[in-house]
Amino acid sequence: MVSFVVPSRQFPPVSIIRPTATKGAATGALKGFTDDGLFIGPSAEFFEFLRDLAEDADSARRNV
Repeated sequence: MVSFVVPSRQFPPVSIIRPTATKGAATGALKGFTDDGLFIGPSAEFFEFLRDLAEDADSARRNV
C-alpha cells in the first residue's frame, strides 16, 4: 500500500504537481539525493553514470 502526504488541503488527493521550471532539474535532484546521503558507498563509476544520465535527461527535449 502506498500512502501520500497532501501538502495542502486545497488540492485533491489525485493532484499532480509539476515544476514550472525544469532547467537542470535532473542534475539538481541528483545533487539533492547525494547531499542527503541517499547514495553512500557506491563507486566513482556509479556516480559518473548517474551524472551522465542526469545530464542527458536535462538536455532531452520533447517534440510535440
